[in-house]
Amino acid sequence: MRKLLLVIIYIWVYFCSEILSQNLQDTLKINNKIFVLEFFEDFDKYNDNWSMGDWTFETNLCEFNPENVNFWNSKLQLILSKKKTFKGKYPNKPYWGAEYYTTKEFSYGRYIVKFKPVSIKGVISSFFLIHIDFDKNWTPTFWNEIDIEFVGATKKVQFNIWNKPKSQHPVIVELPFDAKNAFHIYTIDYLPDSIKFYIDDSLYYAYKNIGIHHTLSIRANLWISESIEWAGGFDEEYKLPSIAEYKWVKYYRLLNY
Repeated sequence: MRKLLLVIIYIWVYFCSEILSQNLQDTLKINNKIFVLEFFEDFDKYNDNWSMGDWTFETNLCEFNPENVNFWNSKLQLILSKKKTFKGKYPNKPYWGAEYYTTKEFSYGRYIVKFKPVSIKGVISSFFLIHIDFDKNWTPTFWNEIDIEFVGATKKVQFNIWNKPKSQHPVIVELPFDAKNAFHIYTIDYLPDSIKFYIDDSLYYAYKNIGIHHTLSIRANLWISESIEWAGGFDEEYKLPSIAEYKWVKYYRLLNY
């Protein structure tokens, strides 16, 4: 009986902690700015607010595969795996990756996610905001992007912004913890005059006069980079699959924008 009571108490405490961590306030006031909750996703199951990637790009050793997007225990799982018999639309890509993104774009505000990345050399675990326009040859003509990326390791994180085609401003920050070991809360404040990155409510980096102004979709993906210099080089003998997990995401719109 005592063991059962302890289990019930543990479950109750865990449930309450999850509710508190989601912090579903309708409004936030930060530095005299008002933010209004406009979007929340708890990843209980797939819904039509989202879409799944089924493409690739030049420096990606993966093909994004909708079947590598999974929902388990109220978490979004992005799965990295090796291709076997079926080679997909891009047979030159030896691995399956995963991408999940909103069908709607959002404006200035606070974007918050609770997730746990993968820690493997060569592998990119990400949460980011993006809008790209292409010409008829699929060459980017306009590019706004704000990134949180774990690049082949999880004791450091890369923040980055793209404010026109081929112009980016990456910054790598050392962390006082290993992000692969637990879920942490990552925040992007996308403001008219700056972009700020927080982890567990602590400010880690800020860009000023950033030149980003477009509405952006919310995205998460998991993939292998072919760049050894950037990501460390993936070991082909590494045993896959591997999984990045996301518990929830929310967006607070900056009032009057």
